[in-house]
Amino acid sequence: MKAGRRSTPINSPALFVLAMLTIAGCNRRVVAADMVLRNGKVVTMDSTRPAGQAIAISTDTIVAVGSDSAIQRYVGSGTKVIDLQGHLAIPGFIESHGHFTGLGEALNRVGLSRQRALPCRYLSAGQKKRLGLARLIVTARPLWLLDEPFAALDTNGRVLAAELMQAHCACGGIVVAASHDALGFAARSLRLGAA
Repeated sequence: MKAGRRSTPINSPALFVLAMLTIAGCNRRVVAADMVLRNGKVVTMDSTRPAGQAIAISTDTIVAVGSDSAIQRYVGSGTKVIDLQGHLAIPGFIESHGHFTGLGEALNRVGLSRQRALPCRYLSAGQKKRLGLARLIVTARPLWLLDEPFAALDTNGRVLAAELMQAHCACGGIVVAASHDALGFAARSLRLGAA
C-alpha cells in the first residue's frame, strides 16, 4: 500500500449504505395510476411520440404513454383498467364537431381509409384534395366554397368530387366552385372573363 492513501475495507458500513442507495435509485417506483387504458391505438398528437398501445392517467393528467408492458407498472390495486380491444384512444382531443365515426365513414367514402393513420404531410396532392372533401362531409356546412375542386384528382377522384357536390346540392346545400372544368352535373354557371 502506498503512503498517504487510506484503504477502505470492503465490509465497511459506509460502502454498504452507498451501494444500497445506488440500487434503490435504479429501481424507481411509480405511483399507481387511477386509470389505465391498454391494448389499443393511442394517438398522442406529440410528434416525438406520436402513438402508443397504452396510457396511464392520474386524476386529470396523462402520466405515461407506451406499450402495454411499459404501462403495466402503473397498475395498482385501485387502478381501473380498461381493455380498448384494439380501438382508438385520443387523449385530450377537442374537435370542431366532427364525430369520429363520421370521420371514419367520410375517409372511407373518399377512398382514404387505408391512409387514416398517416400524417397529412405524407399524402399526395390528390389525397390531400380527397381529405378536404372528407372534411366537407364531416363538418356539414351548408355552403361549400371550392377553388378548382378537380385539381390534382385522378379520374375516380373527379367523379367522386362531382358526386359529392351533386349530393350536397340535392340535400339543399350550395356549392360555389371556381373551376376550369365542367362540374359534371346540372348546375348554374357564371362565366367570368373576356367575352
